Amino acid sequence: MNPNFDCYRYGDHPPILVIDQGEVHAIVTPAARVITQEDVEVARSAVEAAKAYFEEMKRLHAAPRAGD
Repeated sequence: MNPNFDCYRYGDHPPILVIDQGEVHAIVTPAARVITQEDVEVARSAVEAAKAYFEEMKRLHAAPRAGD
């Protein structure tokens, strides 16, 4: 199964981030309806981790492999 990432936006309600990959199903959203600075920092941390993951995948994909 291909991974699926979605962000659902609801106007004046917090967004919901959904991640599906095989057996993993994760939903990320703040517990409260009012967004706090901590919620913003959690979102920023998630973006930074995803960017690092992407950069590492890109680097490994471009690296020469033994026997090539």
